Amino acid sequence: MCEHEAQQVFGARTLIIRPGLLVGPLDPTDRFTYWVSRVARGGEVLAPGSPNRFVQFMDARDLAQWIVELIEHNAAGVFNAACPPFSLTFAQLLAAIKAVTQSDASFTWADDAFLQQQRVKEWSEMPLYLAQSSQETRGFMAANIDKALAANLTFRPLADTIRDTLEWRATQPSPLQAGIDDAREKELLDTWHHTSQGVIVTSAADAR
Repeated sequence: MCEHEAQQVFGARTLIIRPGLLVGPLDPTDRFTYWVSRVARGGEVLAPGSPNRFVQFMDARDLAQWIVELIEHNAAGVFNAACPPFSLTFAQLLAAIKAVTQSDASFTWADDAFLQQQRVKEWSEMPLYLAQSSQETRGFMAANIDKALAANLTFRPLADTIRDTLEWRATQPSPLQAGIDDAREKELLDTWHHTSQGVIVTSAADAR
């Protein structure tokens, strides 16, 4: 509705940006920050769903810089803004965080059925996670960004976003706004290990 109203007033001059999940320092949602903080602490980490499920997000600083450049060049049109789809799996993300933070984290991947049975809340208790069986959210992290790439959208290295997020989080006294608490995570891990399907993954390579 907002897009329609803007186009009604400004017509072909309208610039509309449709960002996906934004991450990095100063993020008030802590969705990405949770994973950086949790993996940095090390130990056994409860990881949701399939390790090969793709995730899609972008550093808010890259988005801000790109929008300024678009405005400076009087750009118009509708653009999706996120990292390239199908380029980063959940396992690769967690492995990257482990490498940057130099933690001893290992990852135990609990499948959708288990998480649903245990009533683990998608996106809040397990940020960036949406069950693959959900028809409503299918494709949520697979936005086409070809038009934005053609308009010079660029991305800083993932390691930089992880490092900067970790350093920023260390300055914040408030509790995380997303993610599962330690006691609940331990309870779920204990329950998972009592099944016959528990698998511990220590690296992205092990997930293949």
